[in-house]
Amino acid sequence: QDRSYSYSYYAVDNVGNKEEPNSIEFVVDITSPQTSHSVSGDMLNEMLSPRSKIVLESSDNSSGVKSTHYKIDDGAYKLYTQSISLIKLEEGSHSITYYSKDNVDNTEEKNEYSFYIDRTAPEVVASVEGDQYETEGKIYASSRTKIRLESNDNKSGVKEVLYKINGKDETVYNEPFELPQESGEKKITFYGSDKVENNFKTLYDQSSLKNKAISLDLTAPKIGFEFKGDKCISRDTTFISSKTLISLSAIDTESGVKSISYKINGGVERMYNEPFSVKDEGFYEIEFYGLDQVNNKESATFSFINDNTGPVIETILSMEPVGSISLDEAKNSMAVYSSGVKLYLGATDGVVDTEFIYYSINDAKEVLYTKPVNLAQSGITSFRVRALDKLGNESELDPSQIFIK
Repeated sequence: QDRSYSYSYYAVDNVGNKEEPNSIEFVVDITSPQTSHSVSGDMLNEMLSPRSKIVLESSDNSSGVKSTHYKIDDGAYKLYTQSISLIKLEEGSHSITYYSKDNVDNTEEKNEYSFYIDRTAPEVVASVEGDQYETEGKIYASSRTKIRLESNDNKSGVKEVLYKINGKDETVYNEPFELPQESGEKKITFYGSDKVENNFKTLYDQSSLKNKAISLDLTAPKIGFEFKGDKCISRDTTFISSKTLISLSAIDTESGVKSISYKINGGVERMYNEPFSVKDEGFYEIEFYGLDQVNNKESATFSFINDNTGPVIETILSMEPVGSISLDEAKNSMAVYSSGVKLYLGATDGVVDTEFIYYSINDAKEVLYTKPVNLAQSGITSFRVRALDKLGNESELDPSQIFIK
């Protein structure tokens, strides 16, 4: 049984000598520890905020608590050392299972606590009641106009809604309120807190109210551009070719993107629908715009040079010709060179650097030029040369022929 015991014993020999009694005292512990939980932080019934923590407390009346273990949902058991943070849990239903062991390994039956994480702040919607007039994208209100705030919460319920006008005097919302009786734009900050203290402050500019319903969107789209295809950046200048596509983008996480438009070199504004290219060579400046559904507008400018011309190719032979020759199979007179003459190739580009030079001797497979080409085979030798710049613009020389003696 679960209590203290005393165990006494002695021995007697064969002639009746008796030992003085010995005794041992010990405790039998067959009772497991008891563990309970509590919540530190915001909670309403079994609804907790992600900022809450779960605290486990265990006790054992005999050998003492050795360890406490817990797991959340279907996760692995962990050793409990400090209050359990819920900050990483997703919104929704969860459970924690926990138990303790004492120092003689009596293990407690598992306990389970189910709870709901509410991460969502109340939604607050504003509307205009009374006199209002919209012109040129602005709503004007009279002294009788009031602002109504309506709120709802997905789980724990709305605790309160508060608002400020032009940043002054935070007030608890109870009923539709009038705007200050002075001219000028009014900025209203309002937010709702739920019963586990989730809240999200929101700023609405009354000049942007539409159709008596407020949907906050004060931020213009984030816009960007990208060159799809060959491009080269040199001397702080971007170079592209007519094969390069120009892609414009806009992202708006609130009301959404309404349109993207652009101007080329200050010309007529065009609507952007798909990537485009420019044809003529020269300097270009693109001004582009992103417009969201409530007409917040963002603009940006970028420039580049369009280059469609390939490199100028030069060929140099390492020695002077020793004469000329005309052969039946040759249409024209050819220069004659000694065996071992070397062919040097070069290419210059007036805008961007040359990237590659290729050559082919006697219609053989094209080879990348990396060093002078030794021409040693006797007879007619023909060569073709092709060069590309860093934008992929290509130029090619007409085939040339010489005679090697």
